[in-house]
Amino acid sequence: MTNTVKTQICSQNLTIVTDEPVDYINDLAEELNSKINQSVKENSFKPLITNIIFCALQYCDDNKKLHKEIEKLKEQLDFLSQENDALKKGIQNAVKQPSQKSARQQSFFDRDIQNNPRHNRGNHNRQH
Repeated sequence: MTNTVKTQICSQNLTIVTDEPVDYINDLAEELNSKINQSVKENSFKPLITNIIFCALQYCDDNKKLHKEIEKLKEQLDFLSQENDALKKGIQNAVKQPSQKSARQQSFFDRDIQNNPRHNRGNHNRQH
């Protein structure tokens, strides 16, 4: 649905034809007017067009930085998703195959039991 929005930015009457909602365009125009007015207050010695250009550059800068941040977040999401998939597979494999100690682990365990008097089942004689 095409909307025709009449608005005013920097005392300039504008007619904007857009698919966006009227309220959205009015909010954008209000925000832009506010930013330009703030820039004019801070830089009153500069021409209006210079302040408008400063505002446009600031928006472009913010937009570019946000896109870079979005790309970084997408990369992190991809990495974490792959890591999550690998962990799920590891859990599924662990559940399918009951935990079995390797022969080497078992021999260390058995040797520790034999060498530790507290675990030696054959030693019933306690010294008091």
